[in-house]
Amino acid sequence: MLMLFIVNETSTVDISLDNNFERDEIDPWMEQSEFDVKWKIENNISPWEPENLAPLPDNGTNYLRVNRGPSLAFGVAILRSPVFTISPGDDNTFTFSFWIRSKWPQFTNLELYLAKNGNEGLLLNLYNYSDVSNQIWRSQTVSITDDSFSNLTQLVFYAYCGTDAVDAVAIDDLRFITSSQSTTSETSSMTSTTPPSTTSIFTDASTSFETESTSLTDFVTSTTSSATSSCPGISSSTEASTIRTLETKLTEKSRRINKIPTEETTTKQTEVTTEETTDPSSST
Repeated sequence: MLMLFIVNETSTVDISLDNNFERDEIDPWMEQSEFDVKWKIENNISPWEPENLAPLPDNGTNYLRVNRGPSLAFGVAILRSPVFTISPGDDNTFTFSFWIRSKWPQFTNLELYLAKNGNEGLLLNLYNYSDVSNQIWRSQTVSITDDSFSNLTQLVFYAYCGTDAVDAVAIDDLRFITSSQSTTSETSSMTSTTPPSTTSIFTDASTSFETESTSLTDFVTSTTSSATSSCPGISSSTEASTIRTLETKLTEKSRRINKIPTEETTTKQTEVTTEETTDPSSST
């Protein structure tokens, strides 16, 4: 059987093909099913199959679902995008979310085709997700590129929905991202992003010491400033000596947190013990 589709207008990918169906409209997509089984917008609040509810969509309350009618007839629901143009070198991306459920494995299916100049090529076959217990919306991304110029290009969904009460196919959040849009988005993201701060975390130490080693400079500066302000007569040499002493003590503390004993640390600990033993004030 030969199927002919009459197209009245050709658009470029600059014209948005996006649709999340929250406006209760399928446009700019076209419903082209041949029989009673058709794509139809369903609202999660008032579904037409209350015994076969779709999971809550990721965004909003509306989505596009295969309507099998009162008899739950089997059929193929066809959804076709408007015609657009792809230029050589374009790197476009199409994303959407979907939900499939089937009593019999692989009987219910969703396929996505790319039609170019009248020829359709399979992009995605999603039958592996048609599990009877599936209650999850999933996201899918596909790259749309072409080595040659094509001014008669379309995306086409084919949904094969079974006759069992639990069979279902639905899609949502259709979005076509052109290479120019992607570049603009990446540039904006790079401009507005602030480099994250780096914090050293010692996995072997208590969590209360997570950031102690990173605050070494701030601690030394703060302590020195405090000492200088309280003792205005401190000389620069005394101040430098104080800084070195604080740095040494904090370095020792950082090593103990890291649990990395060194010969230098052991020597300093021995010196401190000797000083405490020989301190005249201790015997008094």
